[in-house]
Amino acid sequence: MKILWACHRDASNPLGGGVERVVRELGSGLVERGHEVTVISGAFRGGKTREVVAGVRILRVGRFGLPHVIVPARLALGSTFDVIVDDLGHAAPWLSPWFTRTPGVAFFYHLHARTLGGQVNPVAEALLRTFERFYPSIYSSWKFVTISRSSVADLKGLGVPSDRVTLLPLGVDRRIFHPRQKAAEPQIIYFGGLRDYKRPEHAVLVLKLLVARGWPVKLVVVGTGPSLPKVRAYAQALHVADRLELVGRLEDEELGRLVGSSWLNLHCSVSEGLCLSALEAAAAGVPTVAYLNSSMAESVQNDRTGLLVEDGAVAKAVAACEQILTEPEGWSRKCSANSQTRDWGSAADAFELVLKSCCA
Repeated sequence: MKILWACHRDASNPLGGGVERVVRELGSGLVERGHEVTVISGAFRGGKTREVVAGVRILRVGRFGLPHVIVPARLALGSTFDVIVDDLGHAAPWLSPWFTRTPGVAFFYHLHARTLGGQVNPVAEALLRTFERFYPSIYSSWKFVTISRSSVADLKGLGVPSDRVTLLPLGVDRRIFHPRQKAAEPQIIYFGGLRDYKRPEHAVLVLKLLVARGWPVKLVVVGTGPSLPKVRAYAQALHVADRLELVGRLEDEELGRLVGSSWLNLHCSVSEGLCLSALEAAAAGVPTVAYLNSSMAESVQNDRTGLLVEDGAVAKAVAACEQILTEPEGWSRKCSANSQTRDWGSAADAFELVLKSCCA
């Protein structure tokens, strides 16, 4: 098959996160299975216009909203692809079914209506909320693929019939995420994205309260994003900047090393389609403390691969962290034993079947 995957960003983009890792892993998996995959995404400063990464052909066609104009225009001129994937990881639809008869699937991660507040201006927020409500009519002839039971429920709530929705379990690269030697002193990692709806400032507050309780703990924050200045300023205001390490964006091997050496992973998001970082931490023998909302009960097995607390309950998150920090080796063993045996090869096999069914 010749596959076109339209997405807002690709994995090389400095702002790329979990959505972009999904595109990278599934795209390269499809290439390994003999298919031709082209990803069209937004450009970024320093990025090449054309590039081949892990066998996937990447075309970067503009910044901001321009790709959402260019992709439909190209399809209207005629499609040479067998199947199209419209990636909805950033809410705005690609409208491909309106411009081509080429079959396709809409790849849905989670309902953005819960997370748009504070991320975009009110006009854009209203527009994106409206787009989400119209997904069922925009993609009335296409199948939807999504990544968690909570996201299946989101689609059902929008009015998408269940027989048009496929649940696709994601994978974990165990060559990168596996148990490693723990840091000598308590180390907490946060690698869940630096955006307001991810609430990274909650992780800084947890750090402050743990330090106040006498824990010689360090918080390592991975990644970049619009909330980074807020995190830095908050740490200064709480007088824990010396306990905070901001490491920016990391290559896979360095990320795996840092995750594996941590004592626990902290996740504070308002909502997730599926918390890939929690699955990756579990594979590395690192339990996660997270708020119980959206898909977190699927991402963290409570009392096995981590502890879930009431949404927004920082004091309870601190208590959960202390419970894990008190017995790090025991928790690491329990986490490894209960880590779900997900792999990207199986995910690519399942996605291949969905795409083939579109072409039948």
